[in-house]
Amino acid sequence: MILLLPRADSACAVTNAGAVKCWGLNIAGALGNGTTATSLIPVDVVGLSSGVASVSAGNAHTCAVTTGGAVKCWGYNSNGQLGNGTTTDSSDPVDVVGLSSGIATVAAGGFSTCALTTAGGVQCWGAIFGSTPVSITGLGTDNAAISTGRLHACVLTTGGGVKCFGSNQFGQIGNGTFSTPFGAAQVTGLASGVAQIETGYAHSCALTTTGVVKCWGWNTPFNQLGNATGVNSPVPIDVPGFSGNATAVSAGGIISCAAVTSGEVFCWGGQYGSPNLLPNISSAVKISVGLDFACAVLSSGDIDCWGNNVIGELGDGTTTTRGSSW
Repeated sequence: MILLLPRADSACAVTNAGAVKCWGLNIAGALGNGTTATSLIPVDVVGLSSGVASVSAGNAHTCAVTTGGAVKCWGYNSNGQLGNGTTTDSSDPVDVVGLSSGIATVAAGGFSTCALTTAGGVQCWGAIFGSTPVSITGLGTDNAAISTGRLHACVLTTGGGVKCFGSNQFGQIGNGTFSTPFGAAQVTGLASGVAQIETGYAHSCALTTTGVVKCWGWNTPFNQLGNATGVNSPVPIDVPGFSGNATAVSAGGIISCAAVTSGEVFCWGGQYGSPNLLPNISSAVKISVGLDFACAVLSSGDIDCWGNNVIGELGDGTTTTRGSSW
């Protein structure tokens, strides 16, 4: 496997051959296999057995970018998050209006979706934006990566800066206020020096080029910012324990996790509180956190998942929870 994305109660992965496979809860057709039947093991997505470059799973909807730069989405569509101009759910992939080429990556969130164009621009659709893609005010064409949360999103610029837009109820935009800005706003203290950006339900995290993890936004009462205060923060704060050794970060619903140079994984928030070392993982190179479970891509290319498994979120063919769910 080359990429995986768990989100709410399902997950998807792209294989080395460019195929998409999904597993877990299949509400509204989120697995994309033409049915709404939950699956305990990975199933093939209709029409995407090859030619897929990346995939992103949101809240019961999923989107993929083909090697030709087109975007296709499937699943829940109550807010137009599939981008096809309707609010009708689809268990098969549908084409996003106007995005048949020129897309570098896509980020599916809670009730909206955003895409980064090969020219560095950003297009979003769904809640707040409408059922077809629109451009975001305040962003140029120097964007290198994007991550979408429940009702907010953040971009990483080519210069290593971070800008966020959307709802700011909990300070998840990171501009020092709790007021929702018009368009994108610069995150305080992160004009440069960032290597990765991640958004959770209503909080955001950044990995700096020096291996430090910073988070901001929603922190009450689950401590998903990792600083043990339980207080929401409208500016980035350092997550303790990562003094230059973090290599990857992911923000989920009420949990955040980071991988370090040793390949070990630490998680915080929810039942963990402050950052805690997870047992039995020693070679993680990528990590992605969902609502109540998480997965890591290992250096071998294998995927290791843990957490809640009541409806097959872990994709191991069982409903047995591994480790402790949160």
